[in-house]
Amino acid sequence: MVPDGVYYYRALTRFVRVNPGGVVQVLDEATTGFRTLRVDTQPPLLRLEPELEGLITAETPLVVTGWVHDESDVRVLVNGNEAALVDYLFSGETSLVEGANEVVVEAADAAGNTVSLSRHVTLDTQPPILGSATLEGLPAAGAALDTLSPRFEVLYDDSPAGVFGSGVSLKVNGAEQRRES
Repeated sequence: MVPDGVYYYRALTRFVRVNPGGVVQVLDEATTGFRTLRVDTQPPLLRLEPELEGLITAETPLVVTGWVHDESDVRVLVNGNEAALVDYLFSGETSLVEGANEVVVEAADAAGNTVSLSRHVTLDTQPPILGSATLEGLPAAGAALDTLSPRFEVLYDDSPAGVFGSGVSLKVNGAEQRRES
């Protein structure tokens, strides 16, 4: 097998006639200029910027960006949709459905070598469902406060989108509250 690289060659063309007696007669001979042959067995280099694995977003369509490099022309697809390519940078879009999604980015070079990356992204456009809220430690109206930290407990469910609490925050009077498990 010939290693990857660029090779140059010249071709010699002979126009011949074979006489009835089997004698070969050269009528004309021509040499072509140098020709180029590129051997490419390697796929393009492909990287997502920023990395998408595990992303939770409320936006659709999702814009997928990154870079791709190869010695020949390259085509990039994002979930089957052609991505725009400027120099080595690409940008493409894909629609997401509520919940878990797979985003597949594929690149192919002029020789047909391909590479693909698969990432898991969650679309969560729905707010968590409030199950119940309880407040403990508040004194009766007019009584003196014996604690400055009343206990406030909130039960919620964000499972319809496949998100289980890691991205939920609680604000009271605009201030972020500490989360305890």
